[in-house]
Amino acid sequence: MQELTVETATFKQLQSIAKLSGLDFTDLDEGALRQLVRDTMGTHIDPALLSKTKIVSTNRKLKSSNATVQVKPSDKIRLILSEGNGAGGASPVPVGVNGKIMLIPRGEEVEIPRTYFNVLKDAISRVTYQEGETGTIKSRDVASYPFQILSDPVQA
Repeated sequence: MQELTVETATFKQLQSIAKLSGLDFTDLDEGALRQLVRDTMGTHIDPALLSKTKIVSTNRKLKSSNATVQVKPSDKIRLILSEGNGAGGASPVPVGVNGKIMLIPRGEEVEIPRTYFNVLKDAISRVTYQEGETGTIKSRDVASYPFQILSDPVQA
């Protein structure tokens, strides 16, 4: 599969990505739309965004194929998702629950349903390092997407 970037995406793909991501792209030409997607998501585009997966935002109802689930305010967590190192470190993080993906922006206060928070919390990466004195190679688990909880109604 070829890597998809903002530069290689077609105008129609960019429109789909903007629509699925909840971006307002009304009256934008191709260049302006390309810049909007680049500023919002970075240069690399996750091909999953162009699949039939529905993206929901933090302020809408979560919908399944045959039912609508209203998220109660008490079921939401307010947090700030830290920016990461390297390429894409400022891009929104796609978090999926039951086939629905939410793009969570980094570096700003957001309120997300607890189900998405649980997935984000459970995202772990293994870091391998070498100890200085002994030269022993060790590894440890770290959060893939560090965050700071601002409010959690259950913990209050």
